[in-house]
Amino acid sequence: MCIVAFGKNFYSRRLFLILLSSFFIFHSSFCNAQSAQSFVFWNVENLFDTIPSPFYDDGEFTPPRWNTKRYGRKIEQLTSVLDAMKADVVGLAEVENESVVRDLVMALETDYNYIHITSGDGRGIEQALLYKGDRFFPSAQRLQRSGMGREFLHVEGELMGEHVHIVVCHLASNLNDTKLRERNMRALRSLVERILTHDPAARVVVMGDMNSTPGDKLVRRVWGDLSQPYGFVGTPHWADYEKGRGSYGFRERWLLYDWMLLSPALSREGDWEAGVYAREELAESYRGMKRPRRTFVGDNYLGGPSDHFPVWLVIGR
Repeated sequence: MCIVAFGKNFYSRRLFLILLSSFFIFHSSFCNAQSAQSFVFWNVENLFDTIPSPFYDDGEFTPPRWNTKRYGRKIEQLTSVLDAMKADVVGLAEVENESVVRDLVMALETDYNYIHITSGDGRGIEQALLYKGDRFFPSAQRLQRSGMGREFLHVEGELMGEHVHIVVCHLASNLNDTKLRERNMRALRSLVERILTHDPAARVVVMGDMNSTPGDKLVRRVWGDLSQPYGFVGTPHWADYEKGRGSYGFRERWLLYDWMLLSPALSREGDWEAGVYAREELAESYRGMKRPRRTFVGDNYLGGPSDHFPVWLVIGR
């Protein structure tokens, strides 16, 4: 696994260049994406409302620690980023329920519809899909078994006249047993295999917080070597991984935990661009490096949008 940790001055200069290059590539791709298909995934770090749930313990996200003012600030920051990106399809992780998804959509200037299905996650952490209703027309939506409580959100539909499968996932964290993590990831592979067995030419986009980098041993065991362009599936974020770019900061390390997988019909075309949406206003300084500006660190409220950067993909530049 490639882990990047630089000294303070070198790291800051390198990150600043990465931030700028990532933004300008993204800006150029999306500004010319009227005939393209654009995707974003973002783990929005515990987007919870302030109302106690009768089904699970969400005491950390009730007053006084979590209140209407802080909730509103988080919604405002998330919408600012999503409105700047204006992707056709947006996958979200760590949303509590349909209510917070609806609040987010209502606050956006971009005209999005949404799909949310309540899952069985013990912490109340779920996935959702936002989409532009004049570009994506969903025809089926379901939760798929994941080997744990937090199922995969699987949506089929027509995106600009092409049938696509979109899978939004949030895989088990490193705090879990390795066997559970592998079972969870193999369940995701089984879902993709079922889709491709039915239609080998299917256009499949898997997006999520994988809680592993594309080069981790667990990923290689389940998916094979993702550095090879003609494997079972491919990731458009391999170049980000090789260059040391990350979507999540852990202590003094950058980790690319958020990325996408493409079926052969898409990965082998090569007509795509992808990246990490890392901008200065989304970052904070930490021990000589920069990382995503999070909402909380333990009990300390920092007021940032998320502890993850969004990742993006444009197909058909």
